[in-house]
Amino acid sequence: MRVSHETLRFSTALAIAVVLAAGLVGAAVALVYRFAQPQARRWRALRVLLLTAGVLGLWTARAFLQQPALLEPSLGGAHGALAPALARFATHATPRLLDGMLVASLLTALALGYRRRRPLGVSRGQAIAIVTVLLIATGIPLLRSLRRPHAKLLVLAADSLRPDRFSPRTTPNLLALAARGVSFDAALSPIASTTPAWISILSGEYPHLHGVRHMFPRREARPAYLDYLPRRLAHASVISDYAGDFFPIFELGFESACVPPPLTLTLVFEREVVTRSPLALALLNDRLGRALFPVFRFLMTNADPDRLAGEILEQLRSGERDQALFAFFSTTHVPFAAPAPYYRFGAPDYGGTHRYDYDVQRLADVTASDAPLPPADVAQIRALYDGSLAAVDAAIGRVLERVPDDTLVIVLSDHGENLFEPGTTTHHGKWFRGGDEANRVPLVFAGPGVARGVRIAEPVSLVDFAPTVAGLLGIDAPVGLSADGDGQSLADTVRSGKPPARRDLFAETAVWLNGAATDDGVRTPPLPELLEPDARDNFQLVLKARYEDLVVEAKHRMLRRGSQKLIYLPTRDGVRYELYDLASDPAQTHDRFAEAPDAPQLARAMRKWLSRDPERELDVRDHLVRRTEAGPQREAQGGLQ
Repeated sequence: MRVSHETLRFSTALAIAVVLAAGLVGAAVALVYRFAQPQARRWRALRVLLLTAGVLGLWTARAFLQQPALLEPSLGGAHGALAPALARFATHATPRLLDGMLVASLLTALALGYRRRRPLGVSRGQAIAIVTVLLIATGIPLLRSLRRPHAKLLVLAADSLRPDRFSPRTTPNLLALAARGVSFDAALSPIASTTPAWISILSGEYPHLHGVRHMFPRREARPAYLDYLPRRLAHASVISDYAGDFFPIFELGFESACVPPPLTLTLVFEREVVTRSPLALALLNDRLGRALFPVFRFLMTNADPDRLAGEILEQLRSGERDQALFAFFSTTHVPFAAPAPYYRFGAPDYGGTHRYDYDVQRLADVTASDAPLPPADVAQIRALYDGSLAAVDAAIGRVLERVPDDTLVIVLSDHGENLFEPGTTTHHGKWFRGGDEANRVPLVFAGPGVARGVRIAEPVSLVDFAPTVAGLLGIDAPVGLSADGDGQSLADTVRSGKPPARRDLFAETAVWLNGAATDDGVRTPPLPELLEPDARDNFQLVLKARYEDLVVEAKHRMLRRGSQKLIYLPTRDGVRYELYDLASDPAQTHDRFAEAPDAPQLARAMRKWLSRDPERELDVRDHLVRRTEAGPQREAQGGLQ
């Protein structure tokens, strides 16, 4: 079987790479020992072995302090007896402390060698050659860093951003950017799921038109062709860490892409192997190791915003002057595994299992994450999210301080996040309850021709992104599948600062990870049962074909008209509606549907929007089901007229 052969090759290559890397460390230690003990006629293997083990231990400890969520499970500390010791170590030590210990050990060993005139055993010519090589090695990156970044358009996106968590402590750079541009304070994602949300962002279409309804689309469910925005841009490229694994499976029109591979059975196996080896994580998690084993770059607990910022700047320096660069940060997505020092946003005395991340990497963890948690765990997870947010903000700040003023900069997110608000956990895309946390996103424009210091309160949608960018850059907007298109250009608002006209906005939920979102809702199986590897598509994990219609039928839908929020909830017996006024009830505690005079009108608008689905129709229960061969859509006899 092809997968078995691939996994065997990967395991073998990884083992060889770890042995070679450890061998190089051992060779370096042996040389230092030899220089430090010039009187010894032979190297003493046991001492060299012990010194090597000590250096490897320090190196692994340093890697743990830099990214504890990455190393903790492989060190046996996630749930075991080692956990308290690791927690104390991470609280009181820093990566720089370990750097100092490594350097001090080296200098101490070398100092012993000064008993001879030539302690290192090298001639003057050899020393000059070594210094020359070191100068070249450090000088080339320095010269490259001096090149000025340039771009016509820079889109900085991050997964699961919540604007209501922005603060001077967590997001000083994003707040500063918003202060010199136009910020849409009520921007809404059409679906709180990364893959379909990005298809809507780049096409200007709602999911029921472009057809991608969840993050596991089969090949036949992916649009054969859409006029995505990158097709209209010159030299468009995209960079992402792990959350961008959907980019390769669509023909989006990017000229170049540095993105993760799709989620396949092989990749799942590679993640399992890598995360069980602390030496592999410590020795191979560098530029060379990530090039040889890309799985390191795309581990969920190894998303480093600063590293991605460096890649963004490299692309901006090396690309064309009229390039358009899309960058997508993943750290703010579950498991909220921020690197040092940002994981320290959590409580120092927290003793639970979520010290460094909210671990939901495995399917079993995902389905179990529906369970409510104690208040201490909730507070810790929210702190981890804030730390991840601060890490992304710092990386964005590093990019922004080098970007020229004539670049159009846009900041957005694909969707928001639930953080255990009443009735929720962290399952964005499962509900519309508790407020707009899962669907509200930042949308900030800054740069040439953009009004300064303007905040827009009127709700807008991410389907407006593509036509807005086209309008600002003076190019043709992508041509939608519908006659008039879903998205509307906000270019005039961005230029003038005047609010856009009010209109109805819509959204839908995504595939549910574990059961129905409501007690009386249409039920779907848990995620492990919904998925299968597609042998035709490199064993990519996709939704089983027999569940596609059920997943779409079970979706909740939302309509926003100003502050009015109507929710459509299909139940086993029909459809239930809820209506909230977010201006007076932002947490959605009082359902007004039975008493509001405009409720029937909003429900009709919802049904009209649902009827635009080209593949489905409303049945007698007002459920959206696969369209029959009867032709025209049937009116729902039991629905609101």
